[in-house]
Amino acid sequence: MRKYIFNTRGKASGIFFRRGIFPVLIVLTGCLFASCDKDDDDDWREEHYSAPWDVYFLNEGSWGLNNSGIMAWKKDPHNVTGTLSQELYYNSNGAFLGDLAQSLVYDDDNHTLYVSVSGSRYIAKLTDQGKELARYSATDIDGDPRTLLLEDGYLYASMYGDEKDGGWVAKLDTATLRVVDRVRVGFYPEEIAEEDNCLAVCNSGYGSGNTLSIIDLRTFKVVDEVKLPYSNPQDIVECGDKFYCNTTEYDANWNAVSRIVEYDIKKKQTKVVGEAFFMAPYEDKLYLVKSETNYATTPYTYKNSLSVYDTKTGKLTDDFLNLKSRQMLENLGIYGINIDPETGEMYVFVNQQEGAQFVNSAVFIFDKRGDFKVKQVTGVLTSRAVFVD
Repeated sequence: MRKYIFNTRGKASGIFFRRGIFPVLIVLTGCLFASCDKDDDDDWREEHYSAPWDVYFLNEGSWGLNNSGIMAWKKDPHNVTGTLSQELYYNSNGAFLGDLAQSLVYDDDNHTLYVSVSGSRYIAKLTDQGKELARYSATDIDGDPRTLLLEDGYLYASMYGDEKDGGWVAKLDTATLRVVDRVRVGFYPEEIAEEDNCLAVCNSGYGSGNTLSIIDLRTFKVVDEVKLPYSNPQDIVECGDKFYCNTTEYDANWNAVSRIVEYDIKKKQTKVVGEAFFMAPYEDKLYLVKSETNYATTPYTYKNSLSVYDTKTGKLTDDFLNLKSRQMLENLGIYGINIDPETGEMYVFVNQQEGAQFVNSAVFIFDKRGDFKVKQVTGVLTSRAVFVD
């Protein structure tokens, strides 16, 4: 489960020019035409490129069981169920992805995936079919790699670092996964988001942290440490030109209270939006899920409250899907939500259990109108969907 406390120029001789000028011109002309042909061919290939999948699902897996994975879905306009893949990484590499897959991003320009596997301590670059192309193995100084973010041609990754000096955000070359720079942030950094040439990093402190590190991408230095009103920030998104992060605190009986905090980077102000744990931005609205879990039952039982926060008006409403769809989700073990920025379709990830054991998750997909569309059965603890542009 999520590890909460809860990415030789030389000069030619005169003889050569006199005796060889015509052949040279022919060769150069041929090279010019060949270059144009190659560019045209590359442009044609890119224009006619057809992605093998429309959506990728990251299956986090149960902690310590080495059952993380990646699956993918190809939509079909004639069949709502489309085509769901088997486990991509295993099928392409003949090995399991590892323990505790944490983050997955897709590079639309190069048609590649990047995945961080926190428990197994590595970051990998994959083809769009899951074949591994490169790997960065985290060192003891790095600590566990956590969240990945693609921005300005680089891959940024939060890393736990160590208990003495704190965590890192590393800047990696997307071709080789070589670390080209790194900056120290707070303790146990988790999610990162970007707005206005700045990264905001949640410093969870493994439950005791209460800050965001703000990194200027132009200098790649921390320019601000934002103190939050609550502890244990974990997830963060950008919506409506502001950052939104969740904070989850626990009482002596491990009952959780999760709140969403807004940070306006231009005004340098924080504001509490309301209680929720999971969130997904779409256009200028933030879709929120407050989930209460009863761990005393086997399997666990749940009660969810769904709401929408308008980042422009500051109003909180229940305009979340439609009534029938909200009722469908009311008592399910929600583990995350994502919204396709192109289509407005909502993906809700639901835990499923057999006794005390987590088994394959269900992904409930709703169209932009809020109507239920289809359910897909994925892997253990599906935590996010990544959309191909």
